[in-house]
Amino acid sequence: MKQKKRLTNRKRWVSYLYQKSNDEVDKNDRPINTFIKKRKLFYDPLAITSEEKYLSKQNKKEVVKRIEITMDRSIDEIGSRVEILGTMYSITRIWHNEVEKKMELSLAYVDNKKGTE
Repeated sequence: MKQKKRLTNRKRWVSYLYQKSNDEVDKNDRPINTFIKKRKLFYDPLAITSEEKYLSKQNKKEVVKRIEITMDRSIDEIGSRVEILGTMYSITRIWHNEVEKKMELSLAYVDNKKGTE
């Protein structure tokens, strides 16, 4: 039996992209960093290399997941978050593949001790 060929632009899994919004202010007129759900992200999971694990521990943000998505220039490391199966992740590294129009995101758990950061 012949398997169907999977197209390269078909991602199997769904996550959600959150973007930072500084529209809200607290009682002292300081901006509150809130993240608003922007859209769905379709992704494929990737394996984490041992080198990336080692380098992420030096930066004190342990990479727990890597995903591959379609190229999107609006995603950045500071102003974006990803939610997968109800768990929020911050983006620690972005790698662009211009030829294939793909991006690889390295994700770490959000540190809840610091509030929104």
